[in-house]
Amino acid sequence: MTMNTSEIITIPPLAANAEEFNTGRWVTNDEGAILYSLVTLMQPDNCFECGTANGYSSLWLASALKEGVKVHTFDPVNRPKVWDEASFNVTTDNIVFHCEKFSDGIGGMLVTCNEGSNLFFIDGEHSQGGVILDIESIEPYLAKGDTLVFHDANDRSVIKAYLKLIARLNNPELFFFKTRRGIKVIRIGE
Repeated sequence: MTMNTSEIITIPPLAANAEEFNTGRWVTNDEGAILYSLVTLMQPDNCFECGTANGYSSLWLASALKEGVKVHTFDPVNRPKVWDEASFNVTTDNIVFHCEKFSDGIGGMLVTCNEGSNLFFIDGEHSQGGVILDIESIEPYLAKGDTLVFHDANDRSVIKAYLKLIARLNNPELFFFKTRRGIKVIRIGE
């Protein structure tokens, strides 16, 4: 299935003062808008995030999901979350935080909810070994129609892990968004 990129997507603001909650250390508003657009276009049945940080990207993912779908977000460090500190124009009822490493928690979760399409947002540890471990944690479960979104895709270690994965895949669709940190997308084909 190919993304219909001719659709016009209206991106709602997360909050009237969203800029003050994004210190620029994590996903920017432009990158959040890309995440929102991808989720809107792909309409995954399951959504998983590797690397919650302050939760700003979690809000962007959650705001575009269809009803009944949750973002399961993983991070071994329990930092304060923006959704606890401010009022946003989106519900946070569909965000489930797991205080554990993505590679430790994702396998068991995928066994129980691996029906339908999955979207994985990979933005955890940025060492090559860390990104490879995150990929290896989900690779056995990847199916046609699943989507992997890599943040910080301009980082050399993320690029190396990404290239190793696409070399093993059969006929993936590849997308790249030129942002400050870079976003690379793999959609699993045949």
